[in-house]
Amino acid sequence: MTANTAFGEKTMRKARIIGMVTLMSTTLAAANTVAVTEFLNNAEGDDTGREFVELYNYGGSDVDLTGWMLNDEDSDSYTLDATIDAGDFLILVGGDNSITGAAKKALFETEWLSGVPDARVIGMDQSWAFGNSSDEIVLSDADSAVVWNLAYDNDETTGRATFLTVDDYAVTDFGTKAAPGIVREGFDNGSLDFLGYESNDSALAEDPNAYESTELNWGSPFFIVDDTPPADLTLAITGSCPGAMTVDVTNATPNSTIAVIYALSTGSLLVPAGNPCVGTELGLNNTAQLYSTETTDGDGAFSIEVTIPGPGCGLYVQILDLASCDTSNVEQL
Repeated sequence: MTANTAFGEKTMRKARIIGMVTLMSTTLAAANTVAVTEFLNNAEGDDTGREFVELYNYGGSDVDLTGWMLNDEDSDSYTLDATIDAGDFLILVGGDNSITGAAKKALFETEWLSGVPDARVIGMDQSWAFGNSSDEIVLSDADSAVVWNLAYDNDETTGRATFLTVDDYAVTDFGTKAAPGIVREGFDNGSLDFLGYESNDSALAEDPNAYESTELNWGSPFFIVDDTPPADLTLAITGSCPGAMTVDVTNATPNSTIAVIYALSTGSLLVPAGNPCVGTELGLNNTAQLYSTETTDGDGAFSIEVTIPGPGCGLYVQILDLASCDTSNVEQL
């Protein structure tokens, strides 16, 4: 084997490896991290220009939707030609062909966005009309692989959008025309504990972001439900006692009042009548006293430096959020 031949084979092997890496990178970049997070299928007023489907990219990379399809299991079908940025939305506005796609977009922006144009709103220029009582939404990628699908059956509330109540996106299949998976006032996919999609006025999972359009429809376009538990109210005390010490409070209600409480020992005192947050259990005993009330900043934080004299050393301190009635951990001076 000549040197040139060996070099040529090594070059070809290297090219094949580079090609494989490139293919893998392209595949990873095209991950189908797109969910149907909300839809309005039976609007107040004329449905055209008011029915909508919200798509959300929950992944860390932009997704090219060119050639993707939104359809039901009958005749409605729409081909997408857009990119959805990581962590962002697209709103697809539907209805029949009595008005143009541009007019559907403008109507949605007028009624939901105070007339402010938004490139993320797309008026579907093909007829895409929801069934009021039952229908399906099937989202497929450019290779016709189903990315997300759902089906509902005869439980709509006029003028109320349906929203996805969970934010882990682990379930992408919510039924078919033959076996609808959505129950908008109950549990989905036949589960006894999985809410899935709910009407935004559901007693089980009311949409915290819902607001009313000028046409009296309720929805939360461009919002998702974040069911990540809130961070705990936290108290941290640093420094030496006696002497200068720093008190830091985080994760309180922003721009609200907190109570700084101290006691001789820990315990389980209930806040007595005549005080805010009556009945809240503290981690202090019945020697508890109010030291001060303070105001948190816009991030729900508060910090102060204090000088603690000798008699104060050994006291136990806790924070009570007077807006939420949450309590912090207990710290000893």
